[in-house]
Amino acid sequence: MFETLEHINWYELETYNIDAREVPGLIRDLVSPYYETYNRADLYLTMLLFGQGSDCEALPAAMPFFIEMVEKGRGDVRHRGLMMIHKFCYSWEPYEPIHPEDWQYQAREIVAERYDLFLPLVHDPDPSIRDRALALLTIGSLFASRHVPEIFTRVQAVVAHEQVLLIQATTLALLVDFYLHNSDALTAQRAQLIAWLGELEQGAGRLLSTLASVGLLKLLEGQTSSDTLQRLLAFAAPDWQSMPFTDVEREVMQKTRYEKMDTQLIVWLSALPMDRYIAAMRPFLENLSEDDARWFLRRVERFLTRVFKPRTVPNPLRTKHPQGGLSYVYKPAAERRSVDGLSPLEREALRIVLALHALWRTQHNLLEAYGFFDPPEALRRALR
Repeated sequence: MFETLEHINWYELETYNIDAREVPGLIRDLVSPYYETYNRADLYLTMLLFGQGSDCEALPAAMPFFIEMVEKGRGDVRHRGLMMIHKFCYSWEPYEPIHPEDWQYQAREIVAERYDLFLPLVHDPDPSIRDRALALLTIGSLFASRHVPEIFTRVQAVVAHEQVLLIQATTLALLVDFYLHNSDALTAQRAQLIAWLGELEQGAGRLLSTLASVGLLKLLEGQTSSDTLQRLLAFAAPDWQSMPFTDVEREVMQKTRYEKMDTQLIVWLSALPMDRYIAAMRPFLENLSEDDARWFLRRVERFLTRVFKPRTVPNPLRTKHPQGGLSYVYKPAAERRSVDGLSPLEREALRIVLALHALWRTQHNLLEAYGFFDPPEALRRALR
């Protein structure tokens, strides 16, 4: 393995801040049987090849060796190779497109050419290999559009037959996002996907049923059924964690973002039209306690941004709270808003936010960030 590693003049390639002379040794350390050696190599390669989120010239040169780990390695080595490939191919799509002049684009092109290597791995007997292969294949536009229908079919089959709930749950969420990113290439699959998610919603365990409901919410948006929405809004209740999840489901939730299902759902609900969105958000926001307030503050910010559409999104600064702990301070908006100029939906949203104001204390000047400079009492009177 790595027979051609020294054929590259690494001294002429740049990494983050320095030249790439350290890269060959770190790539070799990725296959070390000693975890500490591997872990150090993983950490340093991430910093060198993708430091501060910016890719570098050495990334496309290193990518063939990560692929070689998948092709020739077994067990941990193959899994590590898939981890490295996924890490360097992933982007916040579709919000930050990859351009041909980017080094990451070139690295992704190298990976895309090996589609036939990665596709069979979704059926690998090793669950860790299946999991990483599924995550790689469902990266938005990594592989050519002609492969999209086949990827979709394979991944859906994995969700239907996978025995490991952790893989099944995470892959179901990936499948829906993959469809949304590639919907133009999957128009023939839309009706079938909606029907299949409906079956899962009614017949699967509670965790998969919930994720199927989330998928329907993302796909149907304004046409989401009331039953689906009510099923999801059960997570707005303060005692939602007492729901009868199985021990296995709870273990999966602890290992994934679904441990905070209520906060995740606040983000997912933004797919709804404004009137249904405000109605759906009300139980989440009204059930906050003081202990929850800091955790939910950024979610409430999403809510306000969606409703009031400021010209610039508020930039929070973490500061020391006078009574201990951390607080957020927001830059005040340049323009003042009047209650008189608000639409009925905006007035309803402002009522919800004012109900929370006492939880944030005066240091949380989030209202000022959106142009509301009057005291909360004056705003409440103006809304009557």
